[in-house]
Amino acid sequence: MRRLLEFTNHLLKSLSTVMYPFAISCDEPLPDEEDLAEVALGSAKALRDLHKTSFSTGRICELLFSNWGSSIDWSYAVGNIKWSFAVELRDAGTYGFLLPPAQIKPSGEELTSLLGYMLTFIAKVSHFSTLLRPRCAD
Repeated sequence: MRRLLEFTNHLLKSLSTVMYPFAISCDEPLPDEEDLAEVALGSAKALRDLHKTSFSTGRICELLFSNWGSSIDWSYAVGNIKWSFAVELRDAGTYGFLLPPAQIKPSGEELTSLLGYMLTFIAKVSHFSTLLRPRCAD
């Protein structure tokens, strides 16, 4: 399963986001951008429908800042994992990694909803043999 979906989960910052490659630059369009954007938007809707939490979606370089060394960039470009995402779950910037007990269960429910949506979408549009992007010629 590790080779099929790269997913990074963070409980930090003041953002609730569903992001996809690239972090390093937004200069070039992604060949899979339509699929990645559709999964991100659908996931954000599933999260909003659950607890009315608003999530932003888009490329990492659009939502945060350009940076080197992103595991999402590596998994997409080098690992050829089409479905590569980074998600920052709730907090609104107040608690960071130390969510109060009342927010832990809703955060877990949101993560479960997000993964359920993503995996259902991916199963509908993909066959196992197409989950990995074709390698670029060396």
